[in-house]
Amino acid sequence: INTLSGPLSLKVPPGTQSNQKLRLKGRGMSNPKGIPGDLFVVVQIVVPKNITGREKELYEELKKVSSFRPRE
Repeated sequence: INTLSGPLSLKVPPGTQSNQKLRLKGRGMSNPKGIPGDLFVVVQIVVPKNITGREKELYEELKKVSSFRPRE
């Protein structure tokens, strides 16, 4: 993540959803007293448009063993 003070690594917690906000405490713009505020990062999850045959096989295998049901 590029911040006002330079690049920063951000660990995205498991289960994070698209459009979810993550707060980086003390990494935002400073207030008039010089105290830095918080920086909020909005997560955008991007799904690949083109996948290989092997990738498709792996996704299908994951579908078989996963308990996640997005439409339930």
